[in-house]
Amino acid sequence: MKGINKRLLFSFIVACLISVILIFKLLYIQVWEHTKFYSLANRQLKSEEVNLYNRGTIYDCNKNVLAVSSVVDSLAVNPKMIKNKSDFVRRLLSVLEVDYNEILGKVSKSCSFVWIKRYLDPEKSRRLRELNLEGMNFVKENRRWYPYGTMACHLLGGVGIDGNGLSGIEYLYDRELSNRDEYADKLDSPADKLDRLRRPADIILCIDINLQSIVEDELDILVKQYKSKKAFIVIQRPSTGEILALAARPNFNSNSYNFTQEELLNPVINGVFEPGSTYKIVPAAAALSLNIMKPDNLINCENGKYKFSSITINDHKKYNYLTFEGVMAYSSNIGIAKIGLTIGKEKLYQYSQKFGFGSLTGSGLPGEQEGILHHTQSRKWSKVTAPVMSYGQGVCVTGMQLINAYSSIANGGMLMEPQIIKSKPRIIRQVVSEKTAEELKKMLSKVVEYGTGTKSKVDGYTVCGKTGTAQKIDPVTGKYSKDKYISSFCGFLPADKPELTILVVVDEPKGCYWGSEVACPSFSRVAKKAMNYYSIYEKRKLDYASIE
Repeated sequence: MKGINKRLLFSFIVACLISVILIFKLLYIQVWEHTKFYSLANRQLKSEEVNLYNRGTIYDCNKNVLAVSSVVDSLAVNPKMIKNKSDFVRRLLSVLEVDYNEILGKVSKSCSFVWIKRYLDPEKSRRLRELNLEGMNFVKENRRWYPYGTMACHLLGGVGIDGNGLSGIEYLYDRELSNRDEYADKLDSPADKLDRLRRPADIILCIDINLQSIVEDELDILVKQYKSKKAFIVIQRPSTGEILALAARPNFNSNSYNFTQEELLNPVINGVFEPGSTYKIVPAAAALSLNIMKPDNLINCENGKYKFSSITINDHKKYNYLTFEGVMAYSSNIGIAKIGLTIGKEKLYQYSQKFGFGSLTGSGLPGEQEGILHHTQSRKWSKVTAPVMSYGQGVCVTGMQLINAYSSIANGGMLMEPQIIKSKPRIIRQVVSEKTAEELKKMLSKVVEYGTGTKSKVDGYTVCGKTGTAQKIDPVTGKYSKDKYISSFCGFLPADKPELTILVVVDEPKGCYWGSEVACPSFSRVAKKAMNYYSIYEKRKLDYASIE
């Protein structure tokens, strides 16, 4: 019993000694060595930290840099180490253009780390360092930089403040461009994180920054002249499906990190619209392919007004009889509606699908829409659907679908997958025969030669294309608006061997709204500059009369 008491007493004495030693050590650190350790902690806080994450570079087809990451300083603070907070903020404001109350709120928090300003420019960083304020911490980060500013912003997309892709190529290839590893964030040691990080990939796009510049400049002219709600221009190489330029208005600056979700939307693939007369290539191609119509067949255009079932179809000008070629050239709604009725709803729907309408194009761009193409068995399909769809009402498309469809005519009948990054061209399907494509080319060349598309002419080249002037649905009444239109033109050149397909779409132009007046001149200017840039010349003027 005495032995047990002695052991308990010994254990108690040892525990007391350990407690005394620990208390003495704590007092030593917190009282006698307080200044030393406070200084060490402050120096550690002021030491430069490095955000390890990086992103690959995005290039255009000629290896011009479109998006790149560069190391810059970001400013953070430790509120616990700031004694005079109001004075601290005032001194920060001598360099930074920030709100006093906002920053005061941040430095008053009871935590050890708060961001003050991400991605400082070098001059501001230098001036802040000269302040030498206790509690400041400079963190080295990789800032995403877009050398051309707003140019190609809808295609490139943008990244968030922490470097994650939010839209466009930056979002689509976020994993490839980033060196992040899903397990790296869970590791504490920087060395362990480095071991987990992989080398980010670089990406080469099909767009040409010089061609992109031509398109961007033209859009500025269009929007200023017609004060349109939106507008976009796309250029595609029909033989491969490569997207050589894509721009839209309004645009945004990816460098600002201050963009809305709506601004990030790409109207070429994220928005749908009724195409109007540019859709007439579908019933035209079906009629030629099925041998229902020949280009010289006559059609009664009813002197500009045609009553069918519960609707009245009107032409913008009065025509009696027109050839099939004339129906396309002068853009007769009545003529093409009659052709659509002759084709029948099943074949019209089938050829709409073959041209890629009602489905994704395969571009892979995030948020791409399928458009609206109602099945013939749908309740949406009525007796009047086939004739009105033939002139582009009751069907909704994306800009990417539309230009891809025209490119399939330009290249001899093959629907290509739109190429955004440099890769092997991919054929989706054959839409029409080469013979049908040539016949349709001839008809589309007449649109430009003497029809509604004369203002899309380019000196020295034979242009093939189609105008479009589509009424928009009024969201209030649910009926077609009398003052809101979408003006468009889609065409390709040179006719003998098309190298470029160009789509111009202007949403709600003010004043004039006809595609022939709004979109055609824009197409002509872009096409002329693009052909000069590529030094493309038409080898021969096509003798379309020789095509049987």
